[in-house]
Amino acid sequence: MRRCPSSGGWLLVGLIILVTAAGIGLAGATLFLTSHQRATSLRALQTRAYYLAQAGVMQAVYDFRELAGGTGYTLGQVIVDDNPASADDDVFVLEAVGSDGLLVNLKPGTLPAATTICAASRSRLTGWRLRSVLLSASPATTIDRVAVDWAPVLAGETVIRIDLGGAQRWPLPAGTCSSVGPNVFADLVPNYAIAPGAVVAGANTIWFSTTGFRAGGGTTTKTFIDLKFQLLDGSVRVARFVNAVGSRASSFSLTTVGRAGRGPMPFASCRRARVEYRICNSVTSANECDDATEERITSGKIHLVRDEGTRCP
Repeated sequence: MRRCPSSGGWLLVGLIILVTAAGIGLAGATLFLTSHQRATSLRALQTRAYYLAQAGVMQAVYDFRELAGGTGYTLGQVIVDDNPASADDDVFVLEAVGSDGLLVNLKPGTLPAATTICAASRSRLTGWRLRSVLLSASPATTIDRVAVDWAPVLAGETVIRIDLGGAQRWPLPAGTCSSVGPNVFADLVPNYAIAPGAVVAGANTIWFSTTGFRAGGGTTTKTFIDLKFQLLDGSVRVARFVNAVGSRASSFSLTTVGRAGRGPMPFASCRRARVEYRICNSVTSANECDDATEERITSGKIHLVRDEGTRCP
């Protein structure tokens, strides 16, 4: 007797295939949802770190403009969102090198009529201002060396003397002159230290070897004059003087780090940024930013120098 093949076996095979496919699909969906949740949590953590870094910048600017009458900002860590059950807080950290705290304000700078020193008539760049905006004792705002650069450079043009805070700092003894060419550092011995948060009182002046730097009306014949201050830690602040007051240097810098420490991730997320705060950003006249109060209250501008990534301190 001939028997018909049973369909029961095929049904069982089909059922096994369906169950297997459903399991694979469920596992895939679970993996996708888990990965998506982790990615979303990580993005949220990174976004919070970014906002924390921004908060650090705003705190530094606020402290410079408002704290203790407007003197400067303090380095270190500030807890923004405290987690009592954990040391893993949301914080920002302000960091700096020595030159970051040196504010060189060239907006009120001028080149007056030539005057005689060291037996000859000379041009000079004067009227510009110096201050420390770091309230922390370290890194120190101590100037080790100064260089001046300019363009175009004509034959016989050098720097012969540097005065800071109303006194001759190079060369010494006072009343003497020396000579360094463009972009050559002159060593200040002793170094010139500015106390934390202090404004330098007295005239700051760069004396040149010739009268060819002045064009008249306090302006210069040069395309630019760059002042370069090297501090004890080796960092350098460069400040540029040009005829257009609005384009003259007047800034300080800092590094801000936002660290978001909470969330479902097993690690903190950080965001680092290097920023510059330009005081008196929109002034067009030299007398609009020539004292400590105007430096503090006149509108400035925060400028991102560079994004330094996600490295945590």
